[in-house]
Amino acid sequence: MKIYHVLFFTLVLALLSSCQKLDPQLDSITGFNSGSPHGNEIWIQGMAFIPTTLSVRAGTTVTFINKDYTDHTVTADNNTFDSGTLKIGKSYSREFPVTGVYNFHCTLHPEMKGTIIVN
Repeated sequence: MKIYHVLFFTLVLALLSSCQKLDPQLDSITGFNSGSPHGNEIWIQGMAFIPTTLSVRAGTTVTFINKDYTDHTVTADNNTFDSGTLKIGKSYSREFPVTGVYNFHCTLHPEMKGTIIVN
């Protein structure tokens, strides 16, 4: 019986390690595992907004870039803006001309949340 358990777990580990990198070509398109956001960018990566909170000056344009393996949205909690569905590798830019706190989320994955603070 023990030999079957060992074989089973060996098979499971082999399957998991082979699934870890599903599409290396996709990494080159999305840059999923490389770099970090710079300037006024927010990356959508690993089922999260990175950074979760971004502070900018009034009049700044923020660019959201989908570097994840699935589609996402950038939607204001008060529905004042919405990117629509962002496919893998696509981006959405929005100017924030007025000071305030802008909370947003992904409508496809409501657990994903972020905030832009405009000074």
